[in-house]
Amino acid sequence: MSIAKLSIAAALLSATTLSAQVQQSQTPEEVAATAQAQIESHASPAPTLNMLKECIDAYPKAPNIGKLYMLSGACMLASGNYDEAEEYLRMPQAAKISETTYWLGELAMARYDFATARKEFQKYKDSCKKRGDEAGAETGADGIRRAALGEDMISGRVEKIEIIDVATLPFEKFACLMRMSAPSGQLVDASALGNMGDTWNSINLDGPVYISEDGNVVYAAGTADDTAKRLYEGFRLTDGTWSDPRPLFDDDVDASYPFMLSDGCTFYFASRSEDGLGGYDIFRSNRDNDDGTFQNPVNMGMPYNSPADDYMLAIDEETGYGWWATDRNHLLDADGQKLVSIYMFIPAETRVNYDADTEDLEFFASLHFDDAQESLKRTLREDKDYSQILEAISNIPENRKKLQPQFTYIAPSGSIYTRYSELPESARPLMQRYQAASARLAKEARTLDSLYEEYRENGTSSLKARIASAEIEVEQLRKAVLKELAAVDESLNNL
Repeated sequence: MSIAKLSIAAALLSATTLSAQVQQSQTPEEVAATAQAQIESHASPAPTLNMLKECIDAYPKAPNIGKLYMLSGACMLASGNYDEAEEYLRMPQAAKISETTYWLGELAMARYDFATARKEFQKYKDSCKKRGDEAGAETGADGIRRAALGEDMISGRVEKIEIIDVATLPFEKFACLMRMSAPSGQLVDASALGNMGDTWNSINLDGPVYISEDGNVVYAAGTADDTAKRLYEGFRLTDGTWSDPRPLFDDDVDASYPFMLSDGCTFYFASRSEDGLGGYDIFRSNRDNDDGTFQNPVNMGMPYNSPADDYMLAIDEETGYGWWATDRNHLLDADGQKLVSIYMFIPAETRVNYDADTEDLEFFASLHFDDAQESLKRTLREDKDYSQILEAISNIPENRKKLQPQFTYIAPSGSIYTRYSELPESARPLMQRYQAASARLAKEARTLDSLYEEYRENGTSSLKARIASAEIEVEQLRKAVLKELAAVDESLNNL
């Protein structure tokens, strides 16, 4: 069996939870299969780990006890419990499982011990080739590549930066909750774009969207025709409509989380490119304002990137601070939902890297923090006063953060509305109908997704008929949503 080519964070940390705890009737083999499926489907590690521990306690002499230990170690690794993960992965029973060397490689990556990671991935690759597992050998080769890149970065591409603060925010909302001054543009959810034309509407836009200060340029990510998630650029035309989306870069890997500096040239985004350490890495590309082309993206190196997912980098030139989002600290809220760490820093005009022999270089490369976050103060200069920039950040208007947005809607004029009270009275009932139609569409789409999943597991003719009916219903609701949105647009256009 091969391990899917997924990074630790991408494979294990998400808001998804197990639908039910392991049943007493499940055999150890069934528990292992369920756990493997949860790992490969981006499930939260906590419930999976609880299920595995219950099974280990109930069946300490199960024939597959080694695999149960290995999967437990993988879940502990995803939770950031590295010492416990190593304890389980080095159990004599787990050592007999070939995939254990893969997870030991990922553990070494998480500890920034890239030389050890490379050796463990090489062992895994060799064992896969020996038994004819080409997919597994490819996964091992990818691990070797990532470990080699980590060695290269930590030996000369760890930038000296000053971390002035760290925030913890919900993964689903972090980009829209960060304070940015007006000249830096806006970050909104993809649902805020509304009706931008048939070509845009055909793309399944997802995640945060960058909109320029004047509202005339947009960068968004989405999928079309079952391809990988790509980045798109769009411009508002003189008649108020939008240009067709122009795909950026030619990669066949996921790319998202766009941000353009106010200079209209320096572009940051995250990608699962093979030029990364694993999961999403943050890249920079410069846009040629003469012909609109983008240069080949460059990996931002450390500490911006890590073996975990690093999602977004933004710089507010007005106030002189930047921030990036990462899940390297493996944080969850009380409900088990994913949290991200937001590192706020002072951008330098010229990049200066740490020397390879710097003491505690691994800390400055990873910037893992303890509960008090005191260790991050080591990045600050003792002779520098940071109060002025912190005050400037605190004075950025919170805009829509004082009241939770009821929705996010961008009018044809470029104005952004987030609450019914902000709309003209004539547009409020139209917006209510649009929101209600959108909710019905979302509900029916979730039902259709469930039917697809059920059909994949147990396809029957009756299920096929239900899916066909649900597909018709979703398409009708989609048209209804676009009709209601057009009514809102027209209402605000006539003001």
